[in-house]
Amino acid sequence: YGAAVGGAVPMIEAIERAPEIASIDAILNGTSNFVLSRCSEGTSLEAAVRAAQAAGFAELDPNEDLSGRDAVRKLRILCRLAFGSEAEYIQAEPIDALTIARKQALLQPNQVLRQIAHASRNGDTIDARVTIQAVPSDSGFGRTTDEFNRLAISYRDGTISTIHGRGAGGWPTAEAIIGDLRGLRRRERHSDRRRAENTRRK
Repeated sequence: YGAAVGGAVPMIEAIERAPEIASIDAILNGTSNFVLSRCSEGTSLEAAVRAAQAAGFAELDPNEDLSGRDAVRKLRILCRLAFGSEAEYIQAEPIDALTIARKQALLQPNQVLRQIAHASRNGDTIDARVTIQAVPSDSGFGRTTDEFNRLAISYRDGTISTIHGRGAGGWPTAEAIIGDLRGLRRRERHSDRRRAENTRRK
């Protein structure tokens, strides 16, 4: 089910292979990232949403993306894989005209707005949230523009690994689904070989 999170970016696979995760930070919604990228260039929110719809990234009703609910659902999946349990509550900050205006008024030079999902373990609980943040334009998240997604995994030893790629649109989704189907087929073949070997031993 890798296509459920990150589009063509193998976020689920990266989390499953990662040892000793301390925290995760990510851009999980390509539509929202496209919209915020356009707003950072001076486009109005309404025009940015129309451009996302014209490009095939946003639905006719984009509220699931702009409200943060889509990113929250994806973050819940990553939390289960990264920390072995689910966050009880995930705060979601919506992308709306008031929020954009308020955040843009506080931007420093060379900063841009991004919808960032964060999760980390705090004792027996998981702190998780999806917020609109000002990030340096030359940072990894700042350079992640348009419909692209990005995942940064911080490990307990202090190291960080990142992956990024297209997160919205028909082709990235199709690529992710095909990848999942090929993975299922590989597992089926492996199971078939094991069954055949067990049969021969008997």
